[in-house]
Amino acid sequence: MTQNPTPDPSLAPSSSSETKKPEVDFGNPLEEEKILIAWKAPERLHKTRGKEFFTTVGAFVFLLSIIALFFKEILLMITIWAFAFVSIAMSKTKPASIDYAITTRGLKIGKNKYRFSELARFWLEEKLGKIILYIDTFRPFPGRLAVILEPIDKDKIKAILVKKIPYDKPEDTFVDKAGKWLSEKVPLEEPNGAPGRT
Repeated sequence: MTQNPTPDPSLAPSSSSETKKPEVDFGNPLEEEKILIAWKAPERLHKTRGKEFFTTVGAFVFLLSIIALFFKEILLMITIWAFAFVSIAMSKTKPASIDYAITTRGLKIGKNKYRFSELARFWLEEKLGKIILYIDTFRPFPGRLAVILEPIDKDKIKAILVKKIPYDKPEDTFVDKAGKWLSEKVPLEEPNGAPGRT
């Protein structure tokens, strides 16, 4: 009669503590939430447009509408006009200022809250002379947040967030590259025109 060999402890699989990815410490959720930094800024970028901009946009919309109508794409034509209407309305309406804050639990934008566990990555970019904080989220909507850092120092924001979520600027997509190329080749306004106001 044979006996089962005694397993060698050295051949046993490593414990879960050795293979499990370490979790990021977001603090004790039972502790009182504390504001680390807070500021007030416009809810979106804004630039006052001149008459030339609206004339060029109107020409583009008219041309695309004719093409869509030729191919009997009525839904596409309606979408084009809706997008143009929203763009023009936003360019004529100055954005409201809202409160922003980074706390020990996450990010606050007005009345909306985003926990650090819902934020995937962040990076900084400059647009229209302002520093924009972009944050990708794990939420279906919004998938990306854009926050104007004004007048807060970007280095302070980066120093706080990098302890909670990774700083990782994604590469430009085909749409991003196409948009930049189009804006350079077919500008909607003269570059030497009156500068936009925020």
